[in-house]
Amino acid sequence: MRVRGFLRTFFLLALLFAPDTGPALPAAAPGESETSLSPSLSPAPARERELVILTIRGPTTYRDGPGGAAGFEHDLATAFAQSIGARPRFVLMAAPGEILDALARGEGDLGAAGLVRSERPEGKVRFGPSYQSVSLQVVCGRGRRAPSGVMDLPSRTLVVPAGSGEERTLAQLRQALPALAWESPEGAGAAALLAAVSRGKWDCTLASSALVALERRHRPGLKVAFDLGGPEPLAWALGPGSAALESRIITWLDRFRQSGQLDALLDRYYGFVEGLTGSEIQGFRGDVENVLPGFRKLFETAADKHDLPWTLLAALAYQESGWNPAAEGPRGTAGMMMLAAGTARLYGVTDPFDPVQSIEAGAGYLARMRAMVPKTVKGPDREWFALAAYNIGVAHMKDAYTLASRMGKNPNRWADLQEILPLLSEDEHQKTLRYGFARGEITVEHVKSVRNYQNMIERALGQGP
Repeated sequence: MRVRGFLRTFFLLALLFAPDTGPALPAAAPGESETSLSPSLSPAPARERELVILTIRGPTTYRDGPGGAAGFEHDLATAFAQSIGARPRFVLMAAPGEILDALARGEGDLGAAGLVRSERPEGKVRFGPSYQSVSLQVVCGRGRRAPSGVMDLPSRTLVVPAGSGEERTLAQLRQALPALAWESPEGAGAAALLAAVSRGKWDCTLASSALVALERRHRPGLKVAFDLGGPEPLAWALGPGSAALESRIITWLDRFRQSGQLDALLDRYYGFVEGLTGSEIQGFRGDVENVLPGFRKLFETAADKHDLPWTLLAALAYQESGWNPAAEGPRGTAGMMMLAAGTARLYGVTDPFDPVQSIEAGAGYLARMRAMVPKTVKGPDREWFALAAYNIGVAHMKDAYTLASRMGKNPNRWADLQEILPLLSEDEHQKTLRYGFARGEITVEHVKSVRNYQNMIERALGQGP
């Protein structure tokens, strides 16, 4: 083990101090980026320029999707690996404690799994700079008597992941509350334990606010009892002899943050999460199960014709009409996609209440909006810009681009533009723009809602985080 750890450190140092001679290598294909940790794992040859990243499967870390591996931690670690010209190789572990133990043995380069930055006994593991702050929340199942504070915890059945920051927090609390007890099932991650709590297997668990916000949309049986302390920093864990790697991470993360790319990545995975009520979540889940199947083929056909994700088109339709073909709006919009009369005529719609015509026209219009998005807008942002244009119109989007540039924001990034759109309704800005007043804040909420519904549809179908 010590020899392997030494060799890994040697090869990694060679990589870190190698001169920058060209662009970063692309990430490995999904099927090539994952392995199982075993005693036979050996360091890759230096020429492969490989960075071994230990993580866990979960909504905020690493998941398999239609487009391959994804997840906030996956994307962030991949961006760092590419910045140093390395090929990322993700090793899936069962729980945070296993990641820290493996790093201490030199069996990986860094741990990226939503880990709370903290001290590790004997200094075997160190933590890099923080990239995100979350609150640790006590989350309980509905129908259970929720604790009102820390003093109530000893009377509840608690469960947390083994070797996690949550478990260390409880261990510290037990010094003042000797009766405090909990379970830590081997191999169970935070998301799995939230699911178990929602089913009533335990009373409560501890989890990060970011994960809880994602999971509560899919598990309306969860409720937050209280926050346990203030915001906690998340950071990557590093093994022994990792000073050079830590230095590169610090430098890179500072540039990544200053460029706005970190905010954009956070927005991609968390920016759409809304505070839907439990009844709203249950209502939507019921519609996904009972109403969506009747229209799914129409969404798939229209989306395929216009090269759109069908789940995006379905989510837009739900935001517009709640999948009601007979819906009517206050300004003359009508039908499943709530098309304005002029748009309906443009796409040859003879009956706005015919779901076939409405969905086809809505898909065509959304595709047209996407085609008009500047080519400088890349990735998923193109779809979000198109959603905004679908709601507010291309003219006001042009004003938003102008204002973003004027205010030093990046007009090609949704994370920046969503800060600008609400300003279109303010006097000091609208009077200086070509197309004048617009309710940009409504557009921002529109895009968030559609993204939220799309994610919830994909999660219900086993495709999303």
